[in-house]
Formats: sequence, C-alpha cells, structure tokens
Amino acid sequence: MMSNSWTALEVGKRHPLVRPGQPEGVTFGIGADGLYLLGVIGDPTPKEIRAWARGRLRLGVLPAGQHVAFLLYELDGFAPWSDAPYSLGLSHGRLPQPPRPEGAALMQLTLVDAATAGIKSLRVVSVSAALCAELWRALDGQASALPAYSEAARQAEVDAAYRRWPHSRDMVKAANLIEVAGILPPAT
Repeated sequence: MMSNSWTALEVGKRHPLVRPGQPEGVTFGIGADGLYLLGVIGDPTPKEIRAWARGRLRLGVLPAGQHVAFLLYELDGFAPWSDAPYSLGLSHGRLPQPPRPEGAALMQLTLVDAATAGIKSLRVVSVSAALCAELWRALDGQASALPAYSEAARQAEVDAAYRRWPHSRDMVKAANLIEVAGILPPAT
C-alpha cells in the first residue's frame, strides 16, 4: 500500500512515491493526511489535467466481502464510472482513524504523468460524513476479519466482485450512497 503525504506534493514537481515509467492506474488510499485518489496516466492531455483539477467528482463505496471495499468514482472529463479496490489487510492491519471534524473528510486528487512521475494536477475535495461512515463501516468489517486475511482471500473477493458486477456502473447500482464531492479550489 502506498503512503501519502500532502505536504510534500507540488504541481510541476516529481511525485515522491511514483516511479517514472510506473504502470498506469488509479489508486484509492488512506494515508496519514487522509483520503487520496492518485491517477498515474501516460502523457495526460490538457483535458484530463483540467478534469483532475476542476471536474465534478462523484463518489460511492461498495463493500465486497470481508477483505475488500471498492471506492467508486466518476470524474467528468476523465472517466465514466470506475472503481478502485481497497483492502485494510494491505495496510498491515492498521485501521486509519476516522476523519474529523464531524466525520467528514478531505480527499486529495493527484494526477501524475506515468512517464516522468511529474505532478500535473493537485486538488482537495470534501467528502461527506455520510460517505465516510459508509467507508468506515466497511473498514470496521475488514478489521474484524483481519485474522483470516490473506492475499489469496482478498484476490478471490475481488474476482467474485467483478463476476457479480462486471462493470463499475453495476457496482454503482449496488452502492448504498452516491454523492458529489465538494469542490475546493485547485492548487496553482
């Protein structure tokens, strides 16, 4: 699992945790500074950069077994509904503290060029207390199942989820809550 520190990031600088040439993908995580969505994309277009900087972000959470929950996201101008699995077992069983105040949280969105590891966009959005509660319910369930955690069990749950919900839009229909993240001004 990737750790994340918001204080070390700046648009135009190299992301300290991404290797140049790293495979493309979007990762959801929970770091010391809170929630994050990290996109590593090859040669992002100006439209993709604008989407990460200013596009409407819709979010949902879908628990998918004892060891996996999916963050569901739709970022206007970048991607239709997509998903990113999260497993507490990958963080060596350390349950992150629920965000404060009032249970709401901030989520950092970072777009990185896969070839150079250069940060192309960086912003923070607010996530509601209701969505955080959904996430933490899923993580509490994962925490209680940690003694039975294995990578094989986690992968079996991911595979079963994709058989049950072949497309992210199918996962969205099964989620209890979908919201639009609050938009805060992007870093310049």
